[in-house]
Amino acid sequence: MSITTLEPLFNPNGIAVVGGSDHPGTVGRTVIDNLVAGGFGKPIHAVNLRQIRHPDANWVAEVEQLPRNIALAVICTPPGTIPDLVGRLGRQGVKILLALTGGVTAENGLKAKTLAALRETGARMFGPNSVGLHLPHAHLNASFGRGQAAPGDLALIAQSGAIATGLLDWASHFDVGFSGLVSCGDAIDVDMADLIDLFAEDHNTRAILLHLEGI
Repeated sequence: MSITTLEPLFNPNGIAVVGGSDHPGTVGRTVIDNLVAGGFGKPIHAVNLRQIRHPDANWVAEVEQLPRNIALAVICTPPGTIPDLVGRLGRQGVKILLALTGGVTAENGLKAKTLAALRETGARMFGPNSVGLHLPHAHLNASFGRGQAAPGDLALIAQSGAIATGLLDWASHFDVGFSGLVSCGDAIDVDMADLIDLFAEDHNTRAILLHLEGI
């Protein structure tokens, strides 16, 4: 599948955090804080029905209040909300979605509904059940993991979020930098092959490190 729709990740014009929060310790707050700590200097929008007071995020109550055609939306809401949000975000012009939520499965029907919404809108999705993604050269840390990766020329693509965060902790002690770290999660859409293609074309990447649990 074409990776053209994923290329805006390397220079995103803005990010929406759906389920963004101002409560310390929540996933939505951690994602916003990581984006800010990573140096992301473009607009961050927190979507939540409850008003969010965060000094570095613009609050909107509904997806439809977001600016049109922002590059990336990070979804931190419960699994049952995912198919509807994918459709609404896609219709708002968001082309890249990152679902941190788990529980989107074939057994509960949410996987099929999510894939149908992706096909309808043409959006691409990382995850669900992902720790997130981190592109240091783009100052993009859209994850709920601990720490900030240093810029480098190694891309890490991991099926396990625990492995990705563990290697980030290890790398910080040995001055190893990254061009990207991606936790694939359940990879119902964007998969390992897409990510290999993406980083193979990235001028900041010299080598790609893969962690595979299964093929």
